[in-house]
Amino acid sequence: QPEGALKRQEREIEELKKKREKNKNKIKKLEIENEHLKDNYKLLADAYSARS
Repeated sequence: QPEGALKRQEREIEELKKKREKNKNKIKKLEIENEHLKDNYKLLADAYSARS
């Protein structure tokens, strides 16, 4: 019986590791997106100030 619980825990740990990896990738993607938005905002701000 304890062996079954151990196997279940090991499986849960693996699942959590996969989730953590996925989350890391999501964060990376969001950080890149955020940088692009900042760049776009800066370009817009520059264009706007150049107009006036």
